This record gives sequence, structure tokens and C-alpha cells, in this order.
Amino acid sequence: MQDLGLFRYENYKIDKQHRIFKSRDELEQYQQLVALRDQLEQANAIEDLVELIKLLPQNSLTEALERRRGKLCNQIAYQLERLDAHSLALDLYMQTRLPPARERRIRLFEKSGEHAKAWALLGELIAQPYNEEELQIAERIAPRLAKKLGQSIPKKTKTATLKQHLQLLQLADVSGKPFNVEEIVRQYFDTPAAPCFYVENLLISGLFGLWLWPEMFRGIDGAFANPFQAAPLDMYQENFISNRPDIASLWRCLDEGLHKEHILSVWKEKKGTTNHFVHWAFLEQELIELALHCIPAQHLKIIFARLLFDIKNNRSGLPDLIQFYPETQTYRMIEVKGPGDRIQDNQQRWLDYFTANNIPAEVCFVSWQ
Repeated sequence: MQDLGLFRYENYKIDKQHRIFKSRDELEQYQQLVALRDQLEQANAIEDLVELIKLLPQNSLTEALERRRGKLCNQIAYQLERLDAHSLALDLYMQTRLPPARERRIRLFEKSGEHAKAWALLGELIAQPYNEEELQIAERIAPRLAKKLGQSIPKKTKTATLKQHLQLLQLADVSGKPFNVEEIVRQYFDTPAAPCFYVENLLISGLFGLWLWPEMFRGIDGAFANPFQAAPLDMYQENFISNRPDIASLWRCLDEGLHKEHILSVWKEKKGTTNHFVHWAFLEQELIELALHCIPAQHLKIIFARLLFDIKNNRSGLPDLIQFYPETQTYRMIEVKGPGDRIQDNQQRWLDYFTANNIPAEVCFVSWQ
């Protein structure tokens, strides 16, 4: 068995990677899955893979172990695919919902001419995607599969993100060091009546972390291996929300206009306490108050919903700048692109989302004078 270097915290056994085992059975099942993963690296024939399948535990003892088992199912199934053992691969993919299991099943159904099965599973996936990446892949498959079945799919209305082009001077600080392009654009837009800030992912993520704090750090069984964690262990898992039904009260807080008081109260109470989303050196009270004054609660709710849908992938890619108009209680977000720079995929997804939800965001392309 693998030496995990276990130590104790309260009633839990924990390894050096902060995996929690509450019983010897859980530890042994984890070790069994690790051993199977190592054996998979040496399995080159269908017979070897079939033997590994026989050794897979039928029932996982915890959700964490089920995810590990699901990942192993996907890895073995993909090896079987490569060896053209499609029936065996399908059986394994059906044992887990962990991506890319459903995507691979759709592709195998399509390859075998079972287009109706592929279409039905595709509809299920689009209706209830596991994460952003799975949804994106499904939307790419849909037109091709629809064409084979003679189905029509609603075309997405393309709404263009607002763009502007600026020719600016390359500025430098007093020592002669050039400013980056985001700071140059920030200075260009910044006025006393409409202050502009270089925030990138820090402001929205910080507001999200303050808003979510009570549920993020709720004492969920198995979520904390030590009292100094910046986030719970299930932060990026699909059951994060289902484990915390009281998140509904935080949505009501936004609906009822109580979010400003809530977020500022958490900021004052928790200032300096580690939180994966909150960068205290950046998130000053004055900036929070200005943001909450200018960003409508409904916009925050729309943005937070996308973050919660897939925290791991969606917490990056937010626009570089934000400009506030306190007199009119409005704002705009600005993604800055210097010469030769292009919009990244995660940035484009946010921009498309903002446009679809009437949230003010635009792209500023800069060239030098």
C-alpha cells in the first residue's frame, strides 16, 4: 500500500495533499484506486484493461472517491476506444457523469450510426452541463449531429460586443519605465467624475468572495482539513452548491437590496482573513462602496451565477478595467488589447455573456502613435 504520510486533525485522517479519510475502509479504497491508476500506465492490450475493470470497486464510499473512480473509468474507457473496443468503452463511460464521459458516449453513438441516442444524450448534456467546457463542446457537436438527423436547432443571435480603437502615446513613469497598456488606457479614461480602475479579476472575484463567505466557509463535513484553508476542499466540485442549500438566502439578499450591507459587513468582520477570492491589499472599503453604488444588484446576481456555475474556469477572463459614473450610478467594464494581442477564449465567453445579459462591457484596441 502507498505510504500517504497520514496525520490527524480532529476526527479525520489526512494525507499530505489534504485528502480526508474518515475510516480505514475509505483509505483502503483510495489506495486501491491509486494502484489501479498506476497499473493502467502499463496496460497496453484489451485483456489488460478488462482485468483492471474487474478490479474497480463497484460502490464508492464517498463523493471524493467516486470522482476518482469516475476519472479512472474515463481513462480506461478512452484506452479501450483507441483499441476499437467501443462496446466496453461505452459500458465504462455510462458508469460516470464526470467529463468527458457523456461527450465520448455521444461521439461513439454517432460513430456507430446511433444518431437518435446521440441526439437524446446531447440534449441532456446541454440542458444540464457539468461545467463550461462540457457545454462548449456540446454546442460544437450539435450542428453536425442535427444535420445528420434532419433536425433544426435554434440559431444563436449574435450580438456584437462594443469595440473602440485608440491611438495613444506610450507613457512611462518618472524613472522611465514604460507603463503597461492597461495602465495607459486607464489614465486615458480616468477623470474625477468618472474614476477608472485597473481591476482585472480582483474586483468582481473579491465581491463574489465577500458575498459568498458565510456559505463558502460553512462547516460542511469533510470540507476543511485545517482551520487555515483559503477555500473548502469541495470548492471546485459539482456538489459545492448542493452541499450548501442556504446559498438561496444569499440570492435573496441580492433580490431584496440587502447585499451592500451584507458585503460591507463581511469585509469589516473578516478583513485580513484568508479567502481564495479576496485580495485584501487591493480590496479597499472605498472601492467596494463605489462598486456597490454603481453596479446594480441584478448585474451582480447575473455575474455571480456564472461564477458559481463553474468557479474553476470562470473566475478568470474578466475585463481589465472598470469605470464608474457615481452621479448616474452606472459603470462599464473594459477589456484592453494592445498591438498584436488577441481576445482569449475565456475572455470572449465573458464578453458574450455580458452582451447577452445587457451588462456594459467593451473591448478597447490600442495602437501606438
